[in-house]
Amino acid sequence: MPSQPMIMMLSMVTLWAVRLAIHIGMRHKGEDYRYVEMKKRWVSCPCPLAWLYSYLYVFGMQGLFSMASNAAAMHLMRYSKMDSKIGVFEIAGCVVWFIGFLIEVEGDRALTAHRNNPECKGKLIYKSFWRYTRHPNYFGECMLWWGVYIVACGSEGGWVTVYAPIFISLLIRFLSGVTMLEKKQVKKAEFRIYMMETNIFFPWISRPITDQAERDRLLIKF
Repeated sequence: MPSQPMIMMLSMVTLWAVRLAIHIGMRHKGEDYRYVEMKKRWVSCPCPLAWLYSYLYVFGMQGLFSMASNAAAMHLMRYSKMDSKIGVFEIAGCVVWFIGFLIEVEGDRALTAHRNNPECKGKLIYKSFWRYTRHPNYFGECMLWWGVYIVACGSEGGWVTVYAPIFISLLIRFLSGVTMLEKKQVKKAEFRIYMMETNIFFPWISRPITDQAERDRLLIKF
């Protein structure tokens, strides 16, 4: 019989995975532009090499990244004692996870509604959590994995898996998520103003630039 912390952890990770899979499946009507860019780099390679690159770079690397990101959850599932009960670490971690999950879900919901609104075509989103951070869905994603880690700290030796939330946070903030989108969006003048008004990652109070002369002056810097 699995312990209470094990059931909690399994429920948290399963809910996160199912929700994200449904969201991505409904959002993407075609191939993700990041995979299109990858294929362009391999177009001159012979087929066997291109297949090998695809397997190692896409599936192999994602598998390794998934193991690193889920290390805290896997540690608890492996080392939690069968008679373990939900305690302080489990409750605190679940609260952090739940807040991060809500931020991510609401960020995705608001963005989807914005994109589906014909009146908002070509415009940036400033509603909901997007007023306080330029990437609320990514911030929520990182936060919920820190919650998973806190829950894992309730198991024997769980604290050693601190590299898991650090890894996923650095990956999203500086490599695969925020940086790639910022590089794509910075070409737009409206987004460059948005960058000066809104924190890139951690939610904070928006600082609207209302003076048109100041807005024009700041745009010249880019």
